[in-house]
Amino acid sequence: MNKLNIKEYKTKSGEVRYILRGAYIGTDVLTGKQVRTSITGRTKKDIKVKLSRLRNDFIKNECMKKEKQLKTFAV
Repeated sequence: MNKLNIKEYKTKSGEVRYILRGAYIGTDVLTGKQVRTSITGRTKKDIKVKLSRLRNDFIKNECMKKEKQLKTFAV
């Protein structure tokens, strides 16, 4: 895994949180576009875990951002 650009910020209450913007999840097979997302967490390890879960879910969903929807019309 490449080096992640995780930024630290403080909430209004003064708590320290971390954010990862533009995290690459994969390439959507239907559209051919890259799928990116932002991830926030309390710790850096939490962000890494969330990122790996998102990537695994993306792969389980056959590399598609949204599930296939079968459109049927009632007659």
